[in-house]
Amino acid sequence: MLRLLTIFLSIALLGNAQTVVSDLYTYEINPDNASVTITHYDTIGTGALVIVDTLGGFPVTSIGGSAFYNCTGLTSINIPNSVTSIGSSAFYNCTGLTSATIGNSVTSIGEYAFASCTGLTSINIGNSVTSIGFSAFRDCSSLTSVIIPDSVTSIGEFAFASCISLTSINISNSVTSIGFSAFRDCSSLTSVIIPDSATSIEEFAFASCISLTSINIGNSVTSIGGSAFQNCSSLTSINIPDSVTSIEGYAFYQCTNLASIRLESMAAPTIGTPAFDQISSAAVIHYRKGATGYAASYDGVPTLEDTFSYSTAKEVNTAVATATTQGQQDVVADPATYSLDTSTEVASSRTAGQQVVVAAPATYSLYTSATAQAQLIDLRTGSTMLNINGSNAVLQLQIQRSDDLSTWTMNPSDLISVPIDMNGGQGFYRFAMPQE
Repeated sequence: MLRLLTIFLSIALLGNAQTVVSDLYTYEINPDNASVTITHYDTIGTGALVIVDTLGGFPVTSIGGSAFYNCTGLTSINIPNSVTSIGSSAFYNCTGLTSATIGNSVTSIGEYAFASCTGLTSINIGNSVTSIGFSAFRDCSSLTSVIIPDSVTSIGEFAFASCISLTSINISNSVTSIGFSAFRDCSSLTSVIIPDSATSIEEFAFASCISLTSINIGNSVTSIGGSAFQNCSSLTSINIPDSVTSIEGYAFYQCTNLASIRLESMAAPTIGTPAFDQISSAAVIHYRKGATGYAASYDGVPTLEDTFSYSTAKEVNTAVATATTQGQQDVVADPATYSLDTSTEVASSRTAGQQVVVAAPATYSLYTSATAQAQLIDLRTGSTMLNINGSNAVLQLQIQRSDDLSTWTMNPSDLISVPIDMNGGQGFYRFAMPQE
């Protein structure tokens, strides 16, 4: 019996042989015997902390699970570039933490890594992070803005849920999935741009974002999950691109001010019940002229075939490419996008000595003369782009000049007005640069 006990004690001592305490840090030498993991930091630590990049002569490559758990006295942390991973709950409940900088070698942020850091106002995510884990920043109630770098491909479930002070989120063009409840209950969030790289918006992703007024859905999204935008009570309009083939039940449930829904697909997507229940009593679902398969109503919301057809973003890109090849300048009215051309298109147009402009009036197109007057607004300048009087319309363009592409000047005499006869029916207008 004594001999067996001796063996067990020897094993226990061997298991702890790699654990070392250095000042406030406790660390373990990794199995490679060439790097270490921080496993604990004493909660008596206070103030701004630059985490060391070496311990015991070895580089610090990871921060273990719960390593800085409940270190409420820390006010800021800087994670060195030697670190490649942040474990689950690593900084959980560091309530005094106001800012965090994640080094450029970190590839993953574990689940609950910064959850309940209620004082955190800013986070700088390194440009090597590929995934943001489950509930990684959940309940960071003071966080106001986040820029997700291009390296990130997935945003985990509940990743930013209940970040009630978050007003803006910049989702990178590499993100392919937005997880279940990822931004749920972000009650201060006002606008979201979902990039073209994303293929799905999972269930409850933006549910109860009650201040959300603007949503731009990318042109690769194929499905909008159940309750994805449920109870987004400030949302008044939504444009759903032709890539979307399914809208699950409760997707826009209780969006009580949602009045204008635009469905771009020429074949009706599968729409679950009740996707549009309890939205504005004045709501109308618009679909493209000539499209097929649409019901007369969904959840009591009537559908209406648009009087005027309009281009999807994909068609706009084709038109832009054609215009640059021909050395012309297009102004394309498109409800899905609102931007100047992409960098590739800019390069092409500058080479030819022109600039392509894709002008999209918010989430609206010229679908009825009755609504166009109020809704066709150029949001970049605040100016009315199209004035309508009866069956006549005037398209107004303002020439502006800049020396540095940041400060622009204009002259009232440079306002160009182009009359358009709406009695002519459907038509397309292009502004071409004169050629010799």
